[in-house]
Amino acid sequence: MSVQYAYDGSFPGVLCALCASLGGRERPFDIVSEREFQPALLAPTVPVTTDDERAGRFMERIATVMGRRVRRTLVRAFLSDLPGREMLLYDYLAFLRDRGPRGDACLTHPAVAPVRDLARQVTVEAHRLTGLVRFTRVGDGLLLAVMEPRHLVLPLIAPHFTRRFPAERWVMLDVGRGVGLYWDTKDLHEVESGPEVTRLLNRPPDDPQGDLYEKMWRRYFRDIAIPERRNPHCQRRFMPVRYWKYLTEKR
Repeated sequence: MSVQYAYDGSFPGVLCALCASLGGRERPFDIVSEREFQPALLAPTVPVTTDDERAGRFMERIATVMGRRVRRTLVRAFLSDLPGREMLLYDYLAFLRDRGPRGDACLTHPAVAPVRDLARQVTVEAHRLTGLVRFTRVGDGLLLAVMEPRHLVLPLIAPHFTRRFPAERWVMLDVGRGVGLYWDTKDLHEVESGPEVTRLLNRPPDDPQGDLYEKMWRRYFRDIAIPERRNPHCQRRFMPVRYWKYLTEKR
């Protein structure tokens, strides 16, 4: 009988669920995180315990047998945060298990195309945000960057900023999901957004307590503009409107 696997919502958790489900030859009824879990009438639910060591071994086996590109695709497709992505990942890995590593080149196959497309979307958004993230100094030397991406890209872009601002303490927040990462100049830590972040976001652009460099950047952006060469279509192409809410120069 087909079963439904329930995991804790983490990447190691889904790896453990995929490892357990791929161990059998029957396709599972579903793989769901705890936040999306609903009892299934036609399938018993099997809770999956997250084991970091088991997840690590599973990822190493994927890299060894199927290739590092498959491992990268798996990670980025999961970070899409799309409901139902777990079964897409199952079908992808099951297809590669049966077809072999060359199956990843079957770009139009229904088991490969959706996962590769999700990974591509996440990669594109992460690349965009490395250039569209704006930091502001909020007090005690702390830098704050706020964003609301479609995908869970914080783990992908944070290493870029640890290299760019290694000696600065900063926080990057994904307000849509209420999560963030804090860099203390040595390590990254997970954090949650709260009322203080909301207050900072609602601060008027000309607040005398605002960041001086933020004001200078806004003035610079305004002064270098050439009205005759204004091209809204080109601007929207490289700076999608959905990101403007948190761009200093657009506030």
